[in-house]
Order: sequence, then C-alpha cells, then structure tokens
Amino acid sequence: MLTRKDDGKIFPGAVVNLGAIGVVTRVTLKIEPTFEVRQDVYTNLRLEQLKDHFAKIMSAGYSV
Repeated sequence: MLTRKDDGKIFPGAVVNLGAIGVVTRVTLKIEPTFEVRQDVYTNLRLEQLKDHFAKIMSAGYSV
C-alpha cells in the first residue's frame, strides 16, 4: 500500500501515475474544508504598473 506518510518521497509522483504503477484497489481522499473563491479582473491595468508591482500582485492570491 502506498501512503503519503510512509512513501513521502515518491508519493507526489505516484498519485499522477496511478494507472502506470499497477492496479488500484483502494483510494483514500483527503477532504479539505470548503472556502469561498473570488476573482477580480482588471481590464485596464497598465503593463508598467504590473511590472512595478509584480511580486505584490502575484503574492496577493491563494493560487496565483
């Protein structure tokens, strides 16, 4: 059995290759709490502003 705890080094690669590592007979899912998502779109952002504040803009989001 492959587990995140026991097989930490190979686990991230193995989960994307489930069909390649053999027959999967059981899968346990890690459940995450729900959360709200919001998206803001700035259509008139000048390229100069993006370049000047790139790090701040990219670090402002959860999944940017």
